This record gives sequence, C-alpha cells and structure tokens, in this order.
Amino acid sequence: MKNIFIKIILFLLIPSFLVGQSLSSEINSDDKVYYTYAGAIIGTNFSKAKYNIWETNERKSYSESGASIPVGFLLNIFIEQFSGEFTFEQIYNFSSKIYYTKFSSSLKYIWDIDNNYYLGTGFGLYLETPPSSKKYNGGSGILLPFEFGYKLTKKSIITINIITSYGSYGIGNDNYNIISGVRFGYLYRVGAL
Repeated sequence: MKNIFIKIILFLLIPSFLVGQSLSSEINSDDKVYYTYAGAIIGTNFSKAKYNIWETNERKSYSESGASIPVGFLLNIFIEQFSGEFTFEQIYNFSSKIYYTKFSSSLKYIWDIDNNYYLGTGFGLYLETPPSSKKYNGGSGILLPFEFGYKLTKKSIITINIITSYGSYGIGNDNYNIISGVRFGYLYRVGAL
C-alpha cells in the first residue's frame, strides 16, 4: 500500500511543477486577474461511521471509527475574494482497511490578513467513487472547510485546510459518516485569466 501512495504523490507532484513552469507568466499589476493554482495535497482524517447490514435473517448495526490518510491533487481558482477548489484524493482508511477515491468541490470566501497570509471558509460537496475496495460502494455528502494560506512566493502557496464533512458511508444501508481532518497542500500558479 505504501508503494501506491508514493507513486500517487510522484504522479501528482511532478506534473504540477512542470505545468506550472510552462504556463505561468508575469501579469501587469494594474490588471484585474484571476489566478489558477494546482498542486499536491496530503493529510489525515478521523472518521466515525455507522451502518446496518442484513446477516442471515437479522439486521445488525455496526460502527467504525479511526484514522485515514488522503493523498491527492488540488486545483484552486482565486476570483477576487472567492476561491473555487476542486480536489481529487485517494484515501486509505486504517480502521476498516478500505481505500476509495474522493472528488470534492468547495466555494470559499477569502479574507486577506496581509500580503502573505489569508483565511478562508465556505461550503462544498464531495463524492466517493471507484477505484475502491470491493466492499465499499461509495458515498457523498457536504463539507465545511476552513483554510489558512501562506503565499510562499509570488507563484506558490502553502495551505492548511481543516475540514469537517457529513454524508453517506459506502457499506451497508441506513448509514452515515462524519469526518474531521486536516490537509496540507503545496500549490503552484499555473495560469491567470
């Protein structure tokens, strides 16, 4: 499993730097521009799930809680005081020994603290899909992100996201999943509109 995560990280990091180097260009500071950033993310989550399964003529309830590790790719578009964020993550859950793919999008309002720091918060949606473990059917729900960003250079940002989400769980029925976690990202400016 470690080899898969290492390959995913390399697969996502190398193109983000190459694309960033080839597409970014200097913009006149008087122009109003919308910046697009792309990069890699890694984090840790803690989840609590509850679900029901039919087992030989009776319905049994189960609950699971534990840590998971998301690794993925992030695309972030900054439009004045707003940020549109799109993520692709591969997640491995240690408690249930499952893995799955998660796509999410969120809209955040950004408060500039100064020229280098900003805070953002908003709302979003997520969808869990294959490729995944055989016993995991996917899920979906809402998420509430809180972001802290530091502009490392003119073209790169380091982000820390604290995320809470609620939605369905991909095992059994009458299920739910509550996830809280932190995600670290390195983003490079790949374009401007």
